[in-house]
Amino acid sequence: MAREDSVMSRIAYDFTWRQDSVAWPRPEPEWGITEARWDQYRRLFKKVGATAGLSQDQQGNIYFLMHTEGSVVGGASKGFVYCQTTEASPGMILPSGEQRNFGQA
Repeated sequence: MAREDSVMSRIAYDFTWRQDSVAWPRPEPEWGITEARWDQYRRLFKKVGATAGLSQDQQGNIYFLMHTEGSVVGGASKGFVYCQTTEASPGMILPSGEQRNFGQA
């Protein structure tokens, strides 16, 4: 789903960010996804325990956020990342520390 919604940089339970705008709140037509699609994400987040939703970067890596703390300018998060490509194997899932070592997070 996140690949299909590549215009989105972050989808959380209570806000969305697009690649071109992190302004929130925004009018519904500017969310980047429909309310039905957002509800679909929320159901999946709950099912897998991604309490903070997901984010994705410009390279197509998708971060499933299990815990966040702090704020946008000084926070931290823990979770899992799906790497679009890695040196080891395309599509391989790496722990966040290894993702950071690849210089992409």
